[in-house]
Amino acid sequence: MIGATFGENYAETDDPLKSTALSAEVDYVFNPMFALALRYDVLDVDEKDQRTIITPGVIYAPLQSFKLQLSAAVDSNPTNAATGEADTLIGAGGS
Repeated sequence: MIGATFGENYAETDDPLKSTALSAEVDYVFNPMFALALRYDVLDVDEKDQRTIITPGVIYAPLQSFKLQLSAAVDSNPTNAATGEADTLIGAGGS
């Protein structure tokens, strides 16, 4: 799977920020319930906050409409652009 988003962000008081987000994900399915995933993201906000994120994960899908993923991300720029503090990027998600 691949995706790309290009655009400008408008705030009431600031100049518009040009942003770009590119992503690609590869999944390897062992059987109908288990898969490995590898995601690669490139984010750029106004050519100031640039980051590359690599996220490997394990997917468990006991039902066709339910998926649970455990993943950990490696971020080239782990600081939050708004607060300047380091982000926590390890977590689990489901859908």
